[in-house]
Amino acid sequence: AGRGHSHLHMAVAAATGEVFGGHVAPGCRVRTTAEVLLALLPEWAFTRELDAATGYAELVVKARDA
Repeated sequence: AGRGHSHLHMAVAAATGEVFGGHVAPGCRVRTTAEVLLALLPEWAFTRELDAATGYAELVVKARDA
């Protein structure tokens, strides 16, 4: 996401237990409840590396050395 923009994903579950996921786009509405989880994960390293195929700095997640 560029400066001042967000790139968000969401997952929602139906009453049947099916889960659907995708991008959060303008116009999405949250009704009744939004559960948001933020966590510190010190055992993992989150970096961005340029992906030659896409031209984007993609998220790379790796376990930190012990």
